[in-house]
Amino acid sequence: MPFSYRKISGRTLNREVINQVNMDNFMLPISKTNPGHFTGNVTGNLTGNVTGNVTGNVTGNVDGIVGGTTPAAVTATNVTISSGGAVTQLTSKSTDVTLNKYSGQITMHAEALANNAIVTFTLTNSVITTGSCIFVNHASVGTFGVYEVFADNIAAGSCSINVKNNHGGSLSEAIVLNFIVLGMTIA
Repeated sequence: MPFSYRKISGRTLNREVINQVNMDNFMLPISKTNPGHFTGNVTGNLTGNVTGNVTGNVTGNVDGIVGGTTPAAVTATNVTISSGGAVTQLTSKSTDVTLNKYSGQITMHAEALANNAIVTFTLTNSVITTGSCIFVNHASVGTFGVYEVFADNIAAGSCSINVKNNHGGSLSEAIVLNFIVLGMTIA
């Protein structure tokens, strides 16, 4: 069935306007050079199917099938978290650090870490919630493949980061860790 073209001149697209117009097979030819493409802001709820690209910010919840994946899953390519930062441990490998960013680098102290020893420190970070997933890895400096790095004890405003030396001997390296905080809603 072909789309019908209708104009809404000089009016803000909101729930009141949408309720006044039959939106079945409706297309907004906003751009003369790119007919059928909507440019602007939508406030309220959008229910239905979107085919094509969404460029800009999405605030709120996305429910349903995204990117051809299973319901409530999101497939993303080339995702950039631009709110990053860096912090350095000052006195020891167990020194707590604070970095209130969605992503960042932590340069650990060069204190010795014995074979099979685990050191734990707290990352205080205001963007962490009880529903956050914290991904952390050994990014640079030091002997690669010998450190086991993971986050746990995730709470509002903080998490624990654990580093284990699996080398077979003591290491005194100021390794650099990368982390990212991903938020999620537990329903």
